[in-house]
Amino acid sequence: MAPGGEIIIYAPHIDCFHSRPEMNFALRRIGYHCKDYVKKYLELNPDFSKNIAAHVINVRGAGSFDVNSGKEEFNFKVTLATGISKDICESVGLSYRNPDSIRKEDFIGPGKLWIENGGKYLYKMK
Repeated sequence: MAPGGEIIIYAPHIDCFHSRPEMNFALRRIGYHCKDYVKKYLELNPDFSKNIAAHVINVRGAGSFDVNSGKEEFNFKVTLATGISKDICESVGLSYRNPDSIRKEDFIGPGKLWIENGGKYLYKMK
């Protein structure tokens, strides 16, 4: 991923961050942050799930966090084009894009990549 790039997760059928309600709640509680933020969060909240913390880092990446100012810098943008509302996406630190605006042909060409069925191992669909 080039610095300043964007990952768009296009999955209009998804309407929560995790299928297990307690994990979905925890993800909404912490939000999506860089590794340094999560490390500090775990220091202050030692009982918080390390599994969820790892998920948060995997989505947002390394980035940087200034403990004094509370400011985070990210290497790339993460945007959801899902059934999760704009308000909820933004409340957890992710960007939103209306899934109806996604056209495969807009993501083919130099500097772009469309991955078909990229999440096929994340969710089993009937």
